[in-house]
Amino acid sequence: MTSNNAHPITLSGIVSEGIKISLAARMVRVILVLLFVITLVRTAWVNDDAYITLRTVDNFVNGSGLTWNPGERVQAYTHPLWMFMLSGLYALTHEAYFTTLALSFVLSLAAVILVSQAFTDDFFSGCIGLVVLCLSPAFVEYATSGLENPLTYFLLTLFLVQYFKLPERPTNWQIFSLGLTASLAMVNRLDTGLFYLPSILLLLLRQRSWRTLWVLAASSLPILLWESFSLFYYGFLFPNTAYAKLNTGIPYCDLLRQGWRYFANALEWDPLTLLTILAGIILAFVKGQRSEKAIASGMLLSLLYILYIGGDFMSGRFFAAPLLVSVILLLRCLPKIPKPRKSAILTAAILLGFIAHSPTLLNTPKSPETSIAPSGIADERAYYFNDAGLINFDPHAPTTPNHPWARDGLALKRRGGVSVEYSIGYLGYYAGPGVHIVDQYALADPLLARLPIPNPQEWRIGHYIREVPEGYVESLETGANLLADPDLARYYNKLKLIIAGEIWDPDRLKTILEMNLGKYDPLIEKYIQRRYQSKNK
Repeated sequence: MTSNNAHPITLSGIVSEGIKISLAARMVRVILVLLFVITLVRTAWVNDDAYITLRTVDNFVNGSGLTWNPGERVQAYTHPLWMFMLSGLYALTHEAYFTTLALSFVLSLAAVILVSQAFTDDFFSGCIGLVVLCLSPAFVEYATSGLENPLTYFLLTLFLVQYFKLPERPTNWQIFSLGLTASLAMVNRLDTGLFYLPSILLLLLRQRSWRTLWVLAASSLPILLWESFSLFYYGFLFPNTAYAKLNTGIPYCDLLRQGWRYFANALEWDPLTLLTILAGIILAFVKGQRSEKAIASGMLLSLLYILYIGGDFMSGRFFAAPLLVSVILLLRCLPKIPKPRKSAILTAAILLGFIAHSPTLLNTPKSPETSIAPSGIADERAYYFNDAGLINFDPHAPTTPNHPWARDGLALKRRGGVSVEYSIGYLGYYAGPGVHIVDQYALADPLLARLPIPNPQEWRIGHYIREVPEGYVESLETGANLLADPDLARYYNKLKLIIAGEIWDPDRLKTILEMNLGKYDPLIEKYIQRRYQSKNK
């Protein structure tokens, strides 16, 4: 029974109440997206490694080709698509710092807005996803930084939007668009292909048609074109950085141990990110359909690859993209979980976000003095933020970022010549194309990248110092091959033909083939043996 004063339940009342709830839910999501924008602006920075790419961008825009040291075709960047996008904007602005941040802002924000709109209608699940993205140090810090992560975020999200909307019988265009996005993502960073591989294979298995295979083959044109260009222009399929970091002579077991340290560092400094990644994988396999399981398999492949290469020296950097994918998986799977559990998950996410080494919502990161762990893994934003953070911008400083290495670069620019250096980002960009910089970490040096480190027991992850061979600097200064070791001199002749010879020279093209097939590797091995023997006398 109801009293006479009770309000009758009507269809119009239910609809009105539903609209109010919907509007409130939308407002909460808008507020969370605005919180991400504020967090992004407050934490924005551009690190030293980004300026390695920006030196290539500057050379490219100013007519020196895709080079790091003009006159040498060496790929000192790992992200061609990101480099080309920066180059297009840089050609308009001729300014590096704010141009890089602007592009990062647009792409990162576009990815977050897509995530907030495309993957769930469940209010609580959407809030959890946005809160995690706002509080994850790995995701937020590398949403700027100047590295390729923002474009990776956008392309990953775009791929997953298309993937989860595929019907049972997709059209040729839907398949092509999906494959094209994955191909462009690999042009941006080749190793992200691991994210896409299982889902592409699942699509092929579901369709079981030659048509699907040919459409996917056609959609892979961007990565095929880039690799063909890379082989022809640079002489190698992979960036110079890959040879520098994977050709060290460090025992595999030591790299594997360092990989575990990278995971342990994430658990200590950024527990929200790593635990969210694990939760997304587990939930996808327990609650998800085949499509979610395929994406989770791609994440597992990516994590195994991180372990295999020993992780990175930038804490959290390689976990930022898996975190984004995991959030999307959670958005698809969390609606199946009871609301009280979702409330507990949201509370846990907030608590984990605030116990991070550098919580994203607090004013400043830790000091540079406490930013490098004994394992060699660094809180990179903390290390550079005082000089390279957007909120610390000084319009009267001689360089932006206002870092000592950038000022050292200006001093080198006045001096000119050949200089042997370690940290080459800010310094290399501000030194300009008139200074030939020999990078002892070998990221930008073609000869040193093909030499192992002197002592495989003494190294820091991502920082593999090489010895400069006798006569190498003099060779660069004079243009003549003055290397003291005869075998290394012969190898350098071949390498120099590839990186500095006439690009259409038939001998150069032949040497590219021979070099990639390992014909000249014995020359390096003889030099290493001779060098090792002389050290032990």
